Amino acid sequence: MSDSRRIARVERWWFSEGKLCQEYHYVDGTPGGVVHEQELHITSLFSRDDYLGAAAAAGFEATWDDQGIATAGATGHGLLICHLKGEGEQVWI
Repeated sequence: MSDSRRIARVERWWFSEGKLCQEYHYVDGTPGGVVHEQELHITSLFSRDDYLGAAAAAGFEATWDDQGIATAGATGHGLLICHLKGEGEQVWI
């Protein structure tokens, strides 16, 4: 990185009404000045039963795999596996 430029990012997050809110602030400092940018990400959070129910309502036979596709160091939040009723092809969500 050049000595004439510095970039920093700060994040804060919180939960509100079943949603994860993430606020990011970026500061880009150059010899010509400082620029501040920010962005807000809001992600809806759903329960396992919500996912299974939504898949069933869409016409899928669904199962939940607790391990999911976790690899070493991953959190292993699980994986929703769906089959279209009457079809053999799997859809991972």
